[in-house]
Amino acid sequence: MKHFITRLMTIAALIPCCAVVLAGTDTSKVVISELTDNTSTTNGQKRSTITEARAEMFGVTLEEWKHYETIMSGPRGLYTPNADPLFALGLEARNAEERRMFAERYLLEQRKRVEGELAFEAAVQAADKKLFPNESYFDAAKLWPQGEIHATTQETGGIQSADNLIIIVKKDCLECHSFIAQSINAVENVKDASIDIYVTDITDNSQINEWANSHKIPAHLNQRGVIRINNGVEYKDRLAENKSNIEIYMKRRGKLFHINVLEYTQR
Repeated sequence: MKHFITRLMTIAALIPCCAVVLAGTDTSKVVISELTDNTSTTNGQKRSTITEARAEMFGVTLEEWKHYETIMSGPRGLYTPNADPLFALGLEARNAEERRMFAERYLLEQRKRVEGELAFEAAVQAADKKLFPNESYFDAAKLWPQGEIHATTQETGGIQSADNLIIIVKKDCLECHSFIAQSINAVENVKDASIDIYVTDITDNSQINEWANSHKIPAHLNQRGVIRINNGVEYKDRLAENKSNIEIYMKRRGKLFHINVLEYTQR
């Protein structure tokens, strides 16, 4: 009996302790809280890693990337929605020294990008000659369903949404500069409109970059794919046949229209 009473006293002494633990702590909440904290920490680490990777990809520091995100969340994001970090940071530079610094870095990045694209374009053309030696690189019948070229009319009007201007131009055509500038202005603010420029008389793909600079082709439009500049060596015969320095076509809803340069420049 004495031994039994002793055991009861021992159990009774333990009960308050257990009661304190149970009453004072919701163990399920503790576990959930720990899981939530761990999940939040993991997600935060993932976001930080992704942000750092993006910053490195575009050649900016983490601090510059955060400033870029701030810029793009404001008016600049509406004015130039597809601006890359260096371009946006340069446009919104806080002083002349910062503007100069971003301009130089932007130019170096663009030069690297253009060199890569030109090298790939050369590889594409080499592959085309290897795989399809007896076919022309440019074939209207293949690029457009009917291969039929229509004359522009009054109903054709100006540039419309999703129109694609195709300009074939000689490299040294000085009088063509004004038309190209006008075409860029006409397309720039039209939704999904674009220009493909094929420059003939080019012996080296690096000359495309020189031509683009001499004609002041906006880099941001080229970067967004609004303007695409290509080696037009395959188009040289087309210009010779028409005895012209420039030929302009407009692709609209599957139809190809030939544009009279004089009529176009008078619009």
